[in-house]
Amino acid sequence: MLGAIYGGRVAANTILEGYEAYRGREPEILSFDESIKDINTTLAKNRYDLRDLLLQGLGIVRTPGEMNQALSDLETLYQKPELTDMDRKRTRLGMAMLMSAIARKESRGAHYRVDVPEMHEEYRKQTCAVYVDGEIQIRHAAPDES
Repeated sequence: MLGAIYGGRVAANTILEGYEAYRGREPEILSFDESIKDINTTLAKNRYDLRDLLLQGLGIVRTPGEMNQALSDLETLYQKPELTDMDRKRTRLGMAMLMSAIARKESRGAHYRVDVPEMHEEYRKQTCAVYVDGEIQIRHAAPDES
C-alpha cells in the first residue's frame, strides 16, 4: 500500500512538473547523441535491477533467504554513484518494503512465507516504515496508533 501511494504521488508530481515546464512552448526536435546512449543504458539497467530484486524478494511466496538476499542486493544498488536522485528514492522505498516484509513473521492475505505459514494475531496491525536520521525504521501499530 505504501508503495502504491508513494508511486502514485511521485508519478502525479512528475507529470505536473513536466506539464508546467513545457506549457506554451513549441516542441523541440532533439538529435540523437551517442554520449547519452551509455547513460540511458546504465539508468535503464539500474531500474531493471531494482524491479528484478523487488520481484525476487516480494513475490507472493516468500522465503527469508530470498527476502534477505534482495535487501542486501538493494543496499549494494543504493551505493552506486550513477543512480539518479529519483532512483535512489525508489531503491530506498524498495528497501523499506523488504524490511517490512521481513519484520512481519507470518503469512497473511495473498502473501505466504514458507517459514511461517500461519497468521499470528500480534501482527494484525499496520506495518509502518519511517525514515529517521538516514535510517529506515519498521514498526507495527494498531490502525489508530499510526
